[in-house]
Amino acid sequence: MKIGILTYHRVPNYGALLQAVATRVVLQEMGHDVYYVDYYPEYHRKRYKYFSTYDFKKCGLRGKIRYVIESVKTFSYKRARKRNFELFIKREIEPYCRPMYESYDVIVYGSDQIWRKQAESGTFNPLYFGGMLPAKKHIAYAASMGNMVLSSTEKELLKKLVLNLDGIGVREAGLQTLLESIHINNVIQVLDPTLLISASKWDMIIPTMKFSKKYLLYYGLMSGSFDESLIYDFAKKNNWEVIRLVGTATKKNTYHLRTSAGPDEFLNLIRNAEYVFTSSFHGLVFSILYHKQFFTSFKTNAQRAESILSSLGLSDRLLTPMCKSLPAVTDINYYDVNKKVVELREPSLKYLKKYCHE
Repeated sequence: MKIGILTYHRVPNYGALLQAVATRVVLQEMGHDVYYVDYYPEYHRKRYKYFSTYDFKKCGLRGKIRYVIESVKTFSYKRARKRNFELFIKREIEPYCRPMYESYDVIVYGSDQIWRKQAESGTFNPLYFGGMLPAKKHIAYAASMGNMVLSSTEKELLKKLVLNLDGIGVREAGLQTLLESIHINNVIQVLDPTLLISASKWDMIIPTMKFSKKYLLYYGLMSGSFDESLIYDFAKKNNWEVIRLVGTATKKNTYHLRTSAGPDEFLNLIRNAEYVFTSSFHGLVFSILYHKQFFTSFKTNAQRAESILSSLGLSDRLLTPMCKSLPAVTDINYYDVNKKVVELREPSLKYLKKYCHE
């Protein structure tokens, strides 16, 4: 079958690009011809420019001045980061891109927060809900919304849009509950597509990098999640370096601070780490896939992390934000975790096979 994927496939974000690759690879392994519907909305282009007018407008007068100064100071770092993402997109995304209105047997919408309300319009983008592009079937896979606090009017609009879909697979249990509350039936919760692929398969996709020193990886995507002194003390106790990966290029790139890493380096930093501390969902996912000992913490929006950790018996790895001490835990038994991951994959793969067949 010819299958199109409509997702955030050009956004310079680790999780967005890796989930797009994962969805494609899973469907290709089922024997399908798989392509990305090449839709890159203007609001995404604006959001990820060197100088974001979206971020600039949110600032007060002093904030605007600081933003301009910081933009000038960090231009070279942002350019290096952008280049690393462009190389990944050129290798893993662009060869599979097709024009927006090409016809398909099935279009898969997702994963990622494709159903979130857009800041510029204040509402949903209807293109991500099916019915507007030429295909015989339209299904959502691991669609997410982010903030699920909706007015009654927004709930009615959401219901109208979702009814365009032949199959509804969502990433979070909370979104499933929301849809069922507005009488949308046959909703299934499915895994983030990055979890559908084994570490050995990711090794075939992502080139391997080597690191000379033992290190703890600290990927603090969300401020206010970790007491950083706790992380550095833990690393010092174990005689490890600390490599800090940040999601935006705000400072000079050094061995200890990685600000311009692309998706290849992101995955390799997790793959080679002795231990991981992360407030990123996909940092958590790849820590599990690569059998890393880890702790995770989320100041906000912890639901999806709580869900997967609970399913895998790893809830003790979720720390209270800004906690002052680490719990006494034994090393993760990945033999048991692997069995649970395989079990969790089955309903998700079954869902895709149900709609993606001749």
